[in-house]
Amino acid sequence: MNLGRARMILIVAFFGLNLFLAYHLFWPGTGKLSREAVTPEQVRYVREQLEQVNIQLEAAVDRTVPRSSFLIVFPGEERVEAMNKPLIKAGDKVGESELITAAEQYLRRNNLLPRQAYFDYVEYIDEETMILNYYHIFQNKPLYSSYLRVTLEKERIVALEKHWLNPQGWSSNQENKVIPATEALLRLAEEMRSNDRPRKVTGIDFGYYSREFDAEQWEVPPVWRIVVDGSECYYVNAFTGNLEIDLQRNGI
Repeated sequence: MNLGRARMILIVAFFGLNLFLAYHLFWPGTGKLSREAVTPEQVRYVREQLEQVNIQLEAAVDRTVPRSSFLIVFPGEERVEAMNKPLIKAGDKVGESELITAAEQYLRRNNLLPRQAYFDYVEYIDEETMILNYYHIFQNKPLYSSYLRVTLEKERIVALEKHWLNPQGWSSNQENKVIPATEALLRLAEEMRSNDRPRKVTGIDFGYYSREFDAEQWEVPPVWRIVVDGSECYYVNAFTGNLEIDLQRNGI
């Protein structure tokens, strides 16, 4: 076989392999490598369903359909503490971002802010009081049921609540397909069908959440967390589609 013919065979084989992989990666229903995607039409339908219950979809919707398994966790650190720690010198005036930075610096110096803590959002109680919310990141994935809440009042830290779990790993090497973000949003629309005031979906993200258990260890399911109006959190089990409301944070 001459060199030119051999080179041509190798080139054809290379392109054939790439076409095969692309087909299995992006074409639905073609086996283990397939990645299903939510269509723009499905997103538009969900948007319309939410609008029918007076909810505007302002968050970006993940159009991929991830795969996952349960996350095994053990109890970790429980801490509820009243504090009175000034963050700013008397007479100084600072903005919100500077106040949050000062609070985080104090927490780090005193080993109160874990390295795995991720700043989530600010919850406003009144003009002088706000709560900084953090959740736990494990292997680049949010563990929402492991959290830290820091209450600031008049430029002081006045309270700290820490429920920090000890994640160990996944229940199985075999990942299962979960429901898409659009199905989770439809579940929210069903739950809020009696809503009579304007609301906004401001975030929808994939992570892990369960209610607290009095156990030596337990499995935490994957969820879609839907944030309404910036701080009201709803969790849709990504395996079953069941919806859980964060009663504590939503004030219910």
